[in-house]
Amino acid sequence: MDLKLSLSKSKYLRALRRSKQRRLLGKFVAEGKKICLEFIRDFPEQIEWIFLSPDFIETHNSQLQLVKDKLIPISNLELKEHSSLDSPPEILMIMDIPPALDLEALGPTPKVLYLDQIQDPGNAGTLLRTAAWFGLDAVVLGKGTVDPWNPKVVQASMGSVSRIPLLDQNLSELQLAIPDIPLVGLDMEGKSIWENPPPDSAILVLGNEGQGISEDLRKNLEFISIPRGPSSNVESLNASVAGAIAMSIWTK
Repeated sequence: MDLKLSLSKSKYLRALRRSKQRRLLGKFVAEGKKICLEFIRDFPEQIEWIFLSPDFIETHNSQLQLVKDKLIPISNLELKEHSSLDSPPEILMIMDIPPALDLEALGPTPKVLYLDQIQDPGNAGTLLRTAAWFGLDAVVLGKGTVDPWNPKVVQASMGSVSRIPLLDQNLSELQLAIPDIPLVGLDMEGKSIWENPPPDSAILVLGNEGQGISEDLRKNLEFISIPRGPSSNVESLNASVAGAIAMSIWTK
């Protein structure tokens, strides 16, 4: 069995390392056993090609039957060369980027998470996963936020990039599409979220890990905060942790 990847597919995988090419081609790469098997089970129609080791085929043969015509066995060395993970996986795949969210499909009273300049892939992916867990209607990616199809975001989201509607949009455009919806920002100077949770339908804005919410967005927002414990001297919460707490309270 020839386990060397063809030059054309090698170039294809390399191209998908760049955000511009992912958007142009409408494709992204998923890596690792757990996330790939979930995609095979739940979204087989979105998969274009699956690159995997012969050992993986042997040990997961029954789970791969649905997509057997998309399998391309390659060596572990080739998998390592094309992986973005610290520990090379036994499987990676090229998938279709789902269609962007149609704002009209949201209806008049949605729960929307807005990410303002969230640049860390781990935080962004975790927030997408958490938003999907709590059943939010959409996540909107504001200017400066990391590409959700970045392999590290896909990995951190554990497949939630395909489970929750996503949209690139600035906040003013979003307001025009959903008029009169409350805009709530999570900020350390806001009112306590325990007494002032976001309205049932709202846009919840989370800001940059270091700088918080952008100055040009702040004038339109009502602010809430997650109070420290009475004996705490911790300066701040991680963005994904703060977002998870806020979403838990918002959706209870």
